[in-house]
Amino acid sequence: MAMQLNSVVPFGRSRDEYIKMFNLTPADLSLFYHFRQRESQDA
Repeated sequence: MAMQLNSVVPFGRSRDEYIKMFNLTPADLSLFYHFRQRESQDA
């Protein structure tokens, strides 16, 4: 049986902590939001 993950919820860390931890740039974040919008349109 395959498991499907529809959303990822950060556990125990804030958005800012993840941005700092992975050294995310505004361009990185815009990619995330782009793919998130596509997923919601496909649903």
